[in-house]
Amino acid sequence: MRKIRKLQILFMLLTILVNVIVYLRFVKYPQNRTQLFGEELSVLSGEINMENNISQNFTAAGAKLVSMEIFFSTYARENIGETTIAIKNHKRNIFETKINNSLVIDNAYQKIETGQVLLREGQTYCITVSSGIKEGGISAWKDKQGQLVAKVEYEQMFGIEQWICVNVAFGCANYLLCSLWKLLRA
Repeated sequence: MRKIRKLQILFMLLTILVNVIVYLRFVKYPQNRTQLFGEELSVLSGEINMENNISQNFTAAGAKLVSMEIFFSTYARENIGETTIAIKNHKRNIFETKINNSLVIDNAYQKIETGQVLLREGQTYCITVSSGIKEGGISAWKDKQGQLVAKVEYEQMFGIEQWICVNVAFGCANYLLCSLWKLLRA
């Protein structure tokens, strides 16, 4: 009877340990998921200004957008003005920021922090890149299919459903181990 009690305490401690590990891994320090658009650089979009804007539709692969990166070109010059990056849902802006064109690095990804923009996974959104300058401006790279070369980063979510599944699976494993141990002792 004492050994069964010791096993119960051991499995209870293991359950607590598994929950702490799951909490630290998925809640406290989550890993982000990245969605890529445009695989290889093929063509420049042309200078982004009042005459030329870029729009790229994408289907959200996550629920919480934390950042995005767009591959820009400066034509090896320092550009003036600002470029506006927006995410739209049915023509309504759900995120908008401006980047200073003089700070954009030539032929490199420009990281844009979005905070935590809530999206609906599986729904289509539009990234719009525009500028109010009259002429000149930076440009963005596109691939052979005309897709913007960009990355969108989502926070990995761990909901109550996953938490319950982990605990049920671990509980079943504990039950099977106890049954196996009793069978071997008999």
